[in-house]
Amino acid sequence: MKAIIEVDIHAVTCPGTFLRDYEYVYLHLEMLGLEARTKSIPPTFPFFIHERLKFERTYDCTDPSVVAALLKGEDCVIELRQHVDYITDGKVIAHCSSNTHDFLYPAIPSYYGSGREILLYKTSKFKPIRITGEPVKLEFSTKTTIK
Repeated sequence: MKAIIEVDIHAVTCPGTFLRDYEYVYLHLEMLGLEARTKSIPPTFPFFIHERLKFERTYDCTDPSVVAALLKGEDCVIELRQHVDYITDGKVIAHCSSNTHDFLYPAIPSYYGSGREILLYKTSKFKPIRITGEPVKLEFSTKTTIK
């Protein structure tokens, strides 16, 4: 069986927040043992990204319910990173992690065709000019195919 996961990244918001550092930012995702990232964009909220990231993995089984169960053991890590220089991967300024099954199939399902939102936890490297207390929110949608 093959699991194909498409994550459409729409925007990252944090109302009223302006970052102190002017280096570009990007979103980094780890899922199914693979890594993907968005393009680098200027550090001005909101970040309108509008990119599709695709993850594929083949499992040695024939039952889709087994694949769904295996996704519970897979980690999903989402990081908002800001460049320090263009040699390293940059510093993580916000992040979120869970297992892949819970990321793809939330306990409270959204209605068909709607986007989803999750909150990213700010790290100590998140340096705004003015502290507003607003959370960093990722707006996205997913499509999962198991065949």
